[in-house]
Formats: sequence, C-alpha cells, structure tokens
Amino acid sequence: MNYPHTDRPTPSEHSQQSLGDRLRERRESLGLSLNQVAEKLRLRQQLIEQLEAGQLDLLGAPVYVRGYLSSYLKLLGMPMMLVEQSIGSTVSSHEVVPPVLSAPVVRRTRFGLERLVRRTGHVFLTAAIVVPVIWLASYGQLPSRKAEITPLEVAVPAADVDASVTSLAAAATSAPNSPSTIPYRAESFPVMASLTPTLSSPVTELIDDGAPESADGFSAPELVLNVIDDSWVELRDTAGDVVDMGVFRAGSQHRYEIQPGFRLALGNASGVEVRLNGNVLDVTPYQRANVARFTLREDGIDKPAGG
Repeated sequence: MNYPHTDRPTPSEHSQQSLGDRLRERRESLGLSLNQVAEKLRLRQQLIEQLEAGQLDLLGAPVYVRGYLSSYLKLLGMPMMLVEQSIGSTVSSHEVVPPVLSAPVVRRTRFGLERLVRRTGHVFLTAAIVVPVIWLASYGQLPSRKAEITPLEVAVPAADVDASVTSLAAAATSAPNSPSTIPYRAESFPVMASLTPTLSSPVTELIDDGAPESADGFSAPELVLNVIDDSWVELRDTAGDVVDMGVFRAGSQHRYEIQPGFRLALGNASGVEVRLNGNVLDVTPYQRANVARFTLREDGIDKPAGG
C-alpha cells in the first residue's frame, strides 16, 4: 500500500537523523502503529522496533536486514537507496570475518585413517574365519583316517617271530605235561608263516607231541578259528592276560587249547568261523556292528565278555 509523500524532511534534516528515527517519524506521520506495520509486513513487532531503534546488528545476516528494510521502506513510501546506505554504514561495521580453520582438514585426515583401519580389520577378520575353514575342509579328517588304518598295518618283525617260535619250542620240550602251559599252533602266527615257512612243520610236530591233558585224563577243549576274511582277533585267558592278539589274514587257521572262562573278541565276526571241539559256534547273538565279544566254556559260549 502506497501513501502520499507529505511532510518530507529537508536534506539537512536527513543527514542529522538516523534511519531508525526517520522510519519512526514516517510511520507516525502516516498514522500507523507498530502492531499495524507488523501485520502488514507479516513480521514480529520486535523486529519493527529493532529497525526503528537502529539495532540492525541484532537482525541476523545482511541479507535478512536488507529484506526487512526494503519491505518497511516500500510500505512507508521511502526511497530504496536508504537500504544500501544503511547496510554499508551500520551492518558492515558489525560483520566479523570467520577465521579460516584447519579443523576440516584434520577431520578428513582422521576419518580417512579410521576408514583405512576399519577396512584392514575387516580383511584380517575375514582371513581369520576363512583360512581355518579351508584348512579343516582339506586336512581336518586325515588324522582320523590314519587312526583307523594304523591297527590294520601292524607288522611283527621277523626277529621277534623267530624268538617267539624258539621260546615256545623250548618250553614245550622242557615241560610237555605241565597243565598250566598253553601250547600254540604254528598257524597262530600268520606273519611267521609267510616269512619263515620252514619252521611250520617242526613246531607243529612238537606241539602235537606235547599236548597237555587234564588231571582226569581228558584233553582240554580245543578252539579252532578258520579265518575267511581279514579280522582283528583278541583271545584272553581267565586272568585277563592276552593269549593271542592281532590281525588274522584270510585263509589262515588258528588252534588253541583253552580252559573255560577264556574270552574271545572278533573285529570282523562274519569273517571268522569259530569251532570248539569240532562244533561250529554261532556268534551272531553276540555281534554289535560286526564286532563279537563273548566268554567260552567247555562246551560252547557262556556269555558276552564284559568290556
């Protein structure tokens, strides 16, 4: 809204009055109150009061001061050149040039270092997870396979076999009728049979001639193992001592003079035929995953061996 330009002050008066005083006098001459001006300009009344008081430094940045003054001068019908004069003389004296800070550079450097450390940590963490997985996938089961194969590859040295055969022959010669002596057949040493075949016949004849008999004249029960497939065999006496143990090869036969209470364990029960006094024993009821454990009596199987 434009109002007629009346009662304008002279140029000398302009130079003596501040912009705020001129704004207030112009508003009062037009009969406008602060509240009416604030409503017309859609500004807070406090801003109008600060403009008329010359407190332009409290109004914010120069761009806002220029906008407030332009609107107020246009409303009062005053020349716009007063805006630039006021901004140049008043606001510029209060402007503070912000110092140049190097903080952003330091901050970018710090962020770059943190990003590098984070990426390096991710690489090491990934390597720590992937490398063990690859190693386990490639080599993790080799020890268990070796553990399964190791018992089947046990070999008896030839020197130990010769010493065992010699000691057995000497024992049979010195005490052929001792009830506590448990004679061994030559076939109970499958490795010896392949390494020293010339010893089989003499030892067999020696054992046959010196087979002990019980006190009442009856011979002890005879256990015969006919090996069809390779099998791990363990035979223990009544005291728990090992009578014979090892991997018996397919096609071999093993004979023992036993006493009731001997315990027999077969690693491949389906691959061994068990005969006691000429009768075939059924070991099927005592098998667990093709492993059979049982106790022998004079005429058959007593019960499964404990442990």
